[in-house]
Order: sequence, then structure tokens, then C-alpha cells
Amino acid sequence: MSDISKRNPSVDIAKFLCAIFVIGIHTRPLSGLSELADFVLCDIIFRVAVPFFAVCTGYYLTRKMDSMRSGDSWPIVKSMAFRFLLLYFLWSVFYLIVLSVSWYKAGILELSSYIGWFKSFLIGSSYYHLWYLAQLFWALFPFYLIVKFINPQWHTLLASSLWLLGVFVYVYSDVLGIGQSFVQAYNRFGALTGMIGRMLPLLLAGTILARRPFPNHNTSAFISLLFLCCLTFEVFLLRHQGASRFSYILFTLPLAFSLFYFIESIVLKCSIDTKSLSKASMNVYLLHPAVLFFLSEIGVHSSLLIFILGVLITVAVVFAIEHFRV
Repeated sequence: MSDISKRNPSVDIAKFLCAIFVIGIHTRPLSGLSELADFVLCDIIFRVAVPFFAVCTGYYLTRKMDSMRSGDSWPIVKSMAFRFLLLYFLWSVFYLIVLSVSWYKAGILELSSYIGWFKSFLIGSSYYHLWYLAQLFWALFPFYLIVKFINPQWHTLLASSLWLLGVFVYVYSDVLGIGQSFVQAYNRFGALTGMIGRMLPLLLAGTILARRPFPNHNTSAFISLLFLCCLTFEVFLLRHQGASRFSYILFTLPLAFSLFYFIESIVLKCSIDTKSLSKASMNVYLLHPAVLFFLSEIGVHSSLLIFILGVLITVAVVFAIEHFRV
């Protein structure tokens, strides 16, 4: 395993591509060309993007925690939690402006709209993609306690159990038609409970990765392909059963886990500092809905064109802002 001070260009590039995948999920670029191709692209391939983000966070955070000579890793976790909380607050305010424009055009710019938004803000869904920041913030606290005080041999069982809980709540309770009262109670607290079965096990998957030797390139490639086939089969089975959700299902976590193994094993020599790509990936994720809103406001309707312009404008704005900051 490489020294913690060294970056892996493969992972940095993969994170940036995953940010592009998220734009694809929100625009469905092939929807006007082929229903099947759109389904495979957006509901199978692109859906691994956000879980991969979370696994990366758990991996690098665990390595930082383990590298602390004093053994006191709480300041690292506390600093990261504060960063995510600040980002959530700032971007929530930013998207409140976007929402206000929408409310004005829809004729519902009134106090009740802001009250509803504030309630959503408190439970971690002030705008549709900002749940990620809220769940990361809440998940870091139990994550720290688990990594710090629970024997690593229990991490795999714990992560798997929590993931099964999240999968049941998010998808399989509807498919099986059971546990609806439990699901309603679970979802009532938004990000605070939502992170238990989604963000926390993904972070723990990163911890497991950080503390185990990596398999060779060919083995990790085979395992990733196997889990991709399993995920594809599961998605089509769920589709056949009438499900409407295909993200955060049984094989999503194993695929994100094995995919990180595979990408980490790829050796790239880059003449540029790929750290900028890694930093840009989060900003692309956070900014792109505003760009998509702008494109819809100026009358762009083609899903493929919205995707292409969304990617180009978002990436250009993100790197322009970073350039002027430097």
C-alpha cells in the first residue's frame, strides 16, 4: 500500500468521472434515443458514482486516523465534520435562491414554502442532492467510534448488516410489501437515521479497504466484473418486479468496494497534479444542479444536449473559480 502522503492518480481521475456520472443520472442523456440504453447507463453504470465517493472518503479518512502517532484522531474527524456541515449550510442557502425563483414562477413564493424548506433543511434534504453532505456529517460520529473502539474483525459484519437494513428500507420494503410502518418511522428523521443504512456502511467499507492488503490487478478486475454482473441481474430483476428505485441495492456496496480495489491497483504516471481533479469532483457534484436549472430556464430541452452543456459549463465554472482562488 502506498504511503499516505502520496496520491493515487487513478482514484483522483475516477472520482472526477464519478462526478460526471452524477450529472448523467440527473439528466438521463440517452432517454431520447433508447429506453434500454438509458436504463443501463443511468440505473446501473452511473449509480455506482456516489457510493464510490463515500468509500473513498472512508478509505482516506481511516488512513489519516491510523497515521496519527499520538493515537488521537478525533481532531481529524471533527475538522471534516465541521467542513461538511459548513458546506451543507452554505450550499443550502445558495439553492434556496434557486428554489425561490422556482416558487416565484410557480406562484407559491410565500411563507409556507420557506417553512417547508427549513424543515427539510433540518432533516438533511434542503435540495435534492445535498442529502450527501448531511448524511456524511451525521455518519462521521458513529464512524469515529466504530473505527476507534470496535475490533476491525467486526467491521465487515457491521457494515453488511447496516447495508442490508438500508437496502430493505430504501428498496425492498416496497418490492416485498412489508415493513411499511417501520420504514415510515425510520425515514421520519431524514439524514440522522438515513445515514445508518447508507453512508455509514459505505464509510466502513473504506475502512476495511484501508486496513487490508490489496489483491493483484487481475483478481480485483475479475471481482469487480463479477459484482457488476450481479448488480445488473439484481437491477433487471427489480425492474421486472415493478421497482422504481435501483440505487443503493444489495450489490451496490460490494461493487463500489471491489471497484476501489481495482482502480487503486491501476498505476498511472501523470504529468499533472491530479489532486485538483479530486477537489473538483465535489464542487462539480455540488454545483451542477444550478447549471441544469439555468439550462432549463433558457429553454434547452434535449436531454443529451443538457448533459453535454451541463458537464462543460459546470466543469468550466468549477475550474475557473479554483483558478481565481489560487
